[in-house]
Amino acid sequence: MWWPGTYTWARRPSLWSRLTKGLGERGERLLSKGMTPEQSLEIAQRVLVEAVQKHGPDDRFTVNAMWEVAQRLDHAGRQGEALILRQQIVERMRAHLGEEDLETLSAEQRLAASLMKNHRSPEARPLLEHVVRQRTRLLGCDHPQTVSAMQWLDRAQGQAGDQ
Repeated sequence: MWWPGTYTWARRPSLWSRLTKGLGERGERLLSKGMTPEQSLEIAQRVLVEAVQKHGPDDRFTVNAMWEVAQRLDHAGRQGEALILRQQIVERMRAHLGEEDLETLSAEQRLAASLMKNHRSPEARPLLEHVVRQRTRLLGCDHPQTVSAMQWLDRAQGQAGDQ
C-alpha cells in the first residue's frame, strides 16, 4: 500500500533513526560511536528486509529503506548495485506517484547524478531533460529545483561531449 500525503524525501535524515530504532544494543552502539560503511550497509539491509516483510515491496516506507541501502552501497564502494536500486526506486515512484510528481522528479535527478558518477552521462541526459521540462512547467524556470536540474543537465551534456 502506497501512503498518500505530504511526506517529502527531505525528511529522510530523521527516517534513519526511526528505521534503526529496533536494532538493539549493537545497533545503538554502532549509531552512537560511528560505523564502517559495511556496518552501516548491513543495518540498512536488515531494515529493508523488515520493511518488505512488514509493509510490502511497494510501500513508501520500503522505498525509503531502499534509498538508505542505495546510499550505503555508494559509501561502501558498490556504486553499480546502488545504481540498480535507484533505478528500481524511480520505477516504483513513477508507478505509484506518477511521472509528474515532484518527489518522482527528485528521484529521477538523483538517479541521473548516480549515472553520471558511473560515467554514463548519455543515459542521464534524457532523464534530466524530462526533469527540467516537468519542473519548468510545474514550478517555473526560476525555481531552485528547476535551476538545479538545469545545472545537472549542463554537466551531463559536458560529460557526454568528453566521452
